[in-house]
Amino acid sequence: MLKALVTLGVVAATTCVALPAIAQGADTYAPDEETIVGGRDVSLPSKPVTPWSYALPMVIEIVQDSSITTNTPITDAMSDDVAVWGEAIRGCLAQSPELLRQTRGGDQPFITGNTVGTINLNANSVSVCDL
Repeated sequence: MLKALVTLGVVAATTCVALPAIAQGADTYAPDEETIVGGRDVSLPSKPVTPWSYALPMVIEIVQDSSITTNTPITDAMSDDVAVWGEAIRGCLAQSPELLRQTRGGDQPFITGNTVGTINLNANSVSVCDL
């Protein structure tokens, strides 16, 4: 029995060392009054996500563009050509949202995957793609 437990422990330890944690990078500005453990770069934790994986609480929101008043900007702009409209919709599905992190010093960009998002909320708080 002891031999089996030791063997399982060695296998578990080897697996933890052999498989590196994969974390997607996230960049955002951190004001001096905030403390981030390990420096100013923030990494999203690998799964399973546990509460102690985060260095500090963050409030992240999608950018709202109140100049967009329609819920269907792609359809409104390209309603005549169905092929172009379909390509625009497919391109929209591959996009990500533009995020902001709330701090005491004001809203700061929150960039994931090294790309700035292009999906915003319109004036009605509906997610829409940027043309």
